[in-house]
Amino acid sequence: MFEYSFGAEETLAIAVVLLLLGRWIKEIFTILKRFFIPAPVIGGIVFSLVTLIGHETQTFQFTFDSLLKDLLMLAFFTTIGYAASFRMLMRGGLAVGLFLGCSIALIFIQNFVGIGISLLFGLNPFMGLATGSIALTGGHGTSAAFGPLLVNHGLEAGLTVSIASATFGLVAG
Repeated sequence: MFEYSFGAEETLAIAVVLLLLGRWIKEIFTILKRFFIPAPVIGGIVFSLVTLIGHETQTFQFTFDSLLKDLLMLAFFTTIGYAASFRMLMRGGLAVGLFLGCSIALIFIQNFVGIGISLLFGLNPFMGLATGSIALTGGHGTSAAFGPLLVNHGLEAGLTVSIASATFGLVAG
């Protein structure tokens, strides 16, 4: 098996190429645009399929430098809400306010139910957070960002469980 190892610069370049590939594929297949499938997801699926082929044929595998991962995830999650404002919320009217209130309530419900079920089965309560709002409201990005934190707090499979839960939520949705 041949192993390709990529440094931080090469990893970033590959990510950019996959993003552009995802945008290009989305322009060609309008169904992806109609259902709001993000370009990074499309590029990621293409890369996942290539990786799967290498793994299953045992001909190649990839390893990446994760030096920039934490920095870029932090930048993404701290800037994602810059466009939001109280004024914008008010312009949305009652419907947006109702949606916000329901979303906040559901976040608490997801966590209370998740933690409650975890305790009921004698599991680490952080398992409930990994299967609750971290994964189901935050999605894969939030799961990847919080997974190591869950591991640091004693949930050994925190990253795996939260990513799997986010995938389940995406498929179920």
